Amino acid sequence: MNYLSVENFSKSFGIKPLFQNINFGLAKGDKVALIANNGTGKSTLLRILSSKDVQDTGTYTYRQGVRVAYLEQVPDLDENQTIEAFVTTASARILEVIEDYNLKLEASSSGSDAAYRALEDAQALMDSLEAWDFDRRLEAMLTRFGIKDLTQLISTLSGGQKKRLALALVLLDEPDFLILDEPTNHLDMEMRHALTVAIQTFKGAILLISHDRHLLNSSVDTFYLIDNGTLEIFDGDLDDYKNYILDIKSSDNKESKKKKSIKDGPKEDNSEKIKILNSSISKLDKRLFRLNTKLTEANHKLADPELYTDDSSEDLQDLIRNQLELTNEVEAAEKEWMDKAAELDILK
Repeated sequence: MNYLSVENFSKSFGIKPLFQNINFGLAKGDKVALIANNGTGKSTLLRILSSKDVQDTGTYTYRQGVRVAYLEQVPDLDENQTIEAFVTTASARILEVIEDYNLKLEASSSGSDAAYRALEDAQALMDSLEAWDFDRRLEAMLTRFGIKDLTQLISTLSGGQKKRLALALVLLDEPDFLILDEPTNHLDMEMRHALTVAIQTFKGAILLISHDRHLLNSSVDTFYLIDNGTLEIFDGDLDDYKNYILDIKSSDNKESKKKKSIKDGPKEDNSEKIKILNSSISKLDKRLFRLNTKLTEANHKLADPELYTDDSSEDLQDLIRNQLELTNEVEAAEKEWMDKAAELDILK
């Protein structure tokens, strides 16, 4: 049974339709990324599913009992609070349940049936919220994301520190369904890797948006494509999506070229430019092959559990740094390849 079901969803921005009559669902274990051009409604869709915005038409339903957590691109935190106060406020519900359980436990010493029934109810609530080891999990999660000084004012935190704090609290709640909008923005290499591992080991459902190629390649099972107001499963990976975008650019360029040639008459001799572009693309192909080979090796090394011991911390930092540098180089080379390929298509 689906954790989330979306039916006949539509949303417009002014007179511009973002998506129309879309339908999809996510079940336990699904890890889905939305891919689309900017301005097509990806973040809007996440905001609607997080009750931060409303759809124009259609419905969405979460399975009863499914706990949903949402991480915004820019977390909305109270700048006047300390980290400790913010954590207490954000965890107010579970802290109240723990306090109530302790009171009921003390009251049960009276031996009355009513006190025992009240204690059983409190225990059931503790079970449902997984509150028994909350203090331990809180400390572990804050440590995992490098949050140590709880007396700091949130207003003094950097963008990365605020993102780490928001991430820690989102994951601490142990939700069944995670909604993440650009979760690696402002995170350093170590924290990006910590988030990637958290997503890989997450047992619920995830719907996310990200431009982080490594995160998407290593953590996502399915891509949903939003295009021309529709949403459908994209049959392929990021490389296939790159080719898909390139094909669209190529078709647009051919149409533009056709109109231009009709208007401007005979075309100029572009043989020398074409020769130079073909040479550049060939070199980029070879460079991308080398970079992707190195990146695959780096990812394989980072998958080794023995790397995450205290004795290997320096090696881990070096590998994470190398992986990020390779990822950035691959993205830059792919963009250059696409630009030159599109330019070449215009000239032919």
